[in-house]
Amino acid sequence: MARWITFDENTALELRSRIQSGSVFEAPGRNALEYALASSGNVVAVLSARVKNHCALAAFLRAPAEPALPYRPRAIRATGFLGLGDEAIYEEEEPQRPKSWWRRIWED
Repeated sequence: MARWITFDENTALELRSRIQSGSVFEAPGRNALEYALASSGNVVAVLSARVKNHCALAAFLRAPAEPALPYRPRAIRATGFLGLGDEAIYEEEEPQRPKSWWRRIWED
């Protein structure tokens, strides 16, 4: 069920006369843009247009949060005098094996 949030008293009264009163809420002192930016979910706003008897729809969609990358501890190796220095160890890529003569001909 949709929840209607209004930002002025006239709109709230008009909606309450046409829709169930439990689904219409009034948020005075704010506007639709402020509400949409502060909201944590998706918001569809019905905005008045400058043309008589017309309105515009604006959809404010939140992008889903990307999952956090798993934590991998850094690999370090003790180096230097008495092992007092640390050196990062990086994973090295496996060198490519040279292709046999028939694979080079076949793939080219």
